[in-house]
Amino acid sequence: MSTYNNVVLLIDEHVSMRKVLGNVLSKANTVVTKKNTLEAFAWLQEGNFPNSIILGLGQESSTNDSFVSHLNCSGFFTDIPVIVLSERIDQSFKNSILKQGAVDFIPKPFKPEVICAKVNEFKEVESHVLSRNTGTSLKTEKVYAFIPKIRELMTGAMLYLFNQL
Repeated sequence: MSTYNNVVLLIDEHVSMRKVLGNVLSKANTVVTKKNTLEAFAWLQEGNFPNSIILGLGQESSTNDSFVSHLNCSGFFTDIPVIVLSERIDQSFKNSILKQGAVDFIPKPFKPEVICAKVNEFKEVESHVLSRNTGTSLKTEKVYAFIPKIRELMTGAMLYLFNQL
């Protein structure tokens, strides 16, 4: 049995979606839920570093749509796999999200087991990489070295998002 703790950041505006996915994912992961990307950025700014992110997008366009590109702008969070769940199923929207850096796009409705399988894939790959490392993981060292820079970048990203509202 591994002592590796996988942290999943789950972002969705719907309480019911957060509860359902949170309950399913928490059987094998530590799940942190946020109702929007501003809360998620604030959590990241505190120095938290999830192993994967699940981002729920609604039918309407919102600031959440650009979360993946803002996440990748920092250059620091580009290694975190982002799975996008969306009510929008048009191909151009899906292509846009994937071009921004999401690793997968899953249309709603979906089976929660599909999300668990995706998260477990990422967990297995990262666990394998970490097991080959000796001592402290490179990811941990990167987090502590860049926390001041993360705060600066996230503050800028949050200000940008607020100005877009």
